[in-house]
Order: sequence, then structure tokens, then C-alpha cells
Amino acid sequence: MSCAVLGFQFEQTFYKIYFIIHIPLTLFIDSTICFPPMTETLKQMIQWHIDSNNDFLMLEKPQWFQWMVYLELVFQLPAFFYFIKNMDVFQNASNADDKADKASTHKLRNKMSLLLKLYGLNASLTSLFCIWVIYQRGYYPSTGLPLNGMDRFKLIAYYTPTFLIPLRLCML
Repeated sequence: MSCAVLGFQFEQTFYKIYFIIHIPLTLFIDSTICFPPMTETLKQMIQWHIDSNNDFLMLEKPQWFQWMVYLELVFQLPAFFYFIKNMDVFQNASNADDKADKASTHKLRNKMSLLLKLYGLNASLTSLFCIWVIYQRGYYPSTGLPLNGMDRFKLIAYYTPTFLIPLRLCML
């Protein structure tokens, strides 16, 4: 029996890998919105990203962006570990032998589904807001001049996967 959230083994594996990859990204990249980079190399990498992609949000670190990252660190980061540990519940749901195991598995599937929806809603809305801000007022970090169409598109494209991938989890 498959789950409506992640009905295919490919999707389950994809999201498991997504959450594994997202842990170091959250710790080392996203956290620099709220805290100074941990190393000089990391600081240089972030500056390279800002310069290469004209990511004015990473440069100016607006207050709303900081609060979104705090939420990511407090809610999403621990949830990544939980999701990784329990993702197999969707594939192995029908393998339980007795009623107690089936009930326990069903309960875990429901809990995982709810938490994945909440994560998807939070992460996709956060990214959608960033995309909207880029579209509305994107500017070149070094000059403050408005981004041209191609550079605006490039920066929006950079944020789009962090909108679309979690959005899929909202569609149950």
C-alpha cells in the first residue's frame, strides 16, 4: 500500500536524499543569515554566491529573512533527521504482520504525512516570499541599481527549487 504523499519509491528516495543534503546546507549556508560564517572559506563562498548571483537578500539579511531562518533552524532542521529516519514507513507500511504493528505503522504514516505537509507549507511559502521580493525589488548588491530581466530571472531560478520541492509535499 502506497501513501498519497510519497507513493513511489523514487519519490521517497528523492526526498530522503533531499533532506540529507539539506542538513549541511541549513547548518553552513542558511544559518549565515543569522550568525557569522563559521570559517573564512565559508565566508568567501557566500560572498562568491552574492557576487555571482546578485543575491541581495543574502547580503542585506533583512529581519524577516532572519526570522525565517530561525524557524528553519528550530523546526526544519530537527525535522530533517526525523524524516530521514522514518521515510521508509511509506514503503514498508503493508509489511506488518499483526494488528498492533499495522496500527503503529499507520499512526507513524499519518504523523509523517502531517509533518511533511507542515514542512512543505513552511518551506515553500518562505521561498515564494523570497521570489516575490526578488521580482518586486531585486537590485545589484554592489550598486543598488535594479536587476535587469536576465539577472532577475537567474536569481529567481536559484530560489525556485526551494519553492517547488517542498510544495510537492503540500499536495496530499
